[in-house]
Amino acid sequence: MNDTFRLRLPEEQEEKLIRYIKDRRFPQLVLLGTLVFLLILFFAPMAGDVMIILYSVKRADSASLPVIAPEMLTMARRYHRSFPGEMLLMWLAILVAVIVIYVRGLGTRYGPRSDLACVKKGLYVYGPVTVARKSTRTEKPPFYLYDDDGNAHTCPVFLDFRNVPIGGTMTAIVLDNGRRYCLVEDAKAQKEAQEEAQDG
Repeated sequence: MNDTFRLRLPEEQEEKLIRYIKDRRFPQLVLLGTLVFLLILFFAPMAGDVMIILYSVKRADSASLPVIAPEMLTMARRYHRSFPGEMLLMWLAILVAVIVIYVRGLGTRYGPRSDLACVKKGLYVYGPVTVARKSTRTEKPPFYLYDDDGNAHTCPVFLDFRNVPIGGTMTAIVLDNGRRYCLVEDAKAQKEAQEEAQDG
């Protein structure tokens, strides 16, 4: 990009970009929510037993010698029956999956440095870019367009991706987190932005 501007995109372009980012992150949020729900569901059988332990420990603290409350022995038997080792391993596997998915999505799908946060807060620059080549994969998104420097830009709209010719111009948006998008160039908005930049 030769000229970039720290200005807001035209409203229509910004809405297209926000809609695309939300659509792309929706499946991951559904998966994360489902796993958290399962985590809570598998933990539920232990909730009553945990309360018994806390109550028993409180009673034992008041005694001069350590006391094993009968409730704790009952809890151990119930825990062994209602929460077997296989279920505990499943719970741990889901916990690890939740942590991995959350960490991998942090800063890209959600969080203060995510794509959505950057667009909503205006943390990006944009400007014209020449399309040097297109990705060959066209079955499903994301669709990539490459500029003269070899940078890959995600194209949110398939028709824009399909119709732009090699050597054509698009509006490239570079977010503060480093991710790149491109949309059909809005000639009128680009001209207004250039005039504002020159006046400023």
